[in-house]
Amino acid sequence: MFVLALPEPRRIGALVADNVISSQQGVKYAFVVKPDNTIERRTLETASTFEGKRIVKNGLKDGEKVVSTRLQLLQPGMPVKPIPEQETPPAQPTPSKP
Repeated sequence: MFVLALPEPRRIGALVADNVISSQQGVKYAFVVKPDNTIERRTLETASTFEGKRIVKNGLKDGEKVVSTRLQLLQPGMPVKPIPEQETPPAQPTPSKP
């Protein structure tokens, strides 16, 4: 009898657009929208990129909303009205002319 042992899939972290990550004195952070629609500044541990997005190893949880615009205006505790960002479809190659 043979048994095939497969490793358990490992969660490497959240994937976020690089432009939502800010840095101050070498510390990376993002602004997260809390359930009461106020802003929290969250320190992040990041890794390399994967498929055009930054891997966040620590600092974000599944399903959390990260602010992507007007980052310079944000302050922790500030109330916000989250508006979902539109997903952009992947670019399609244009056919070359013969």
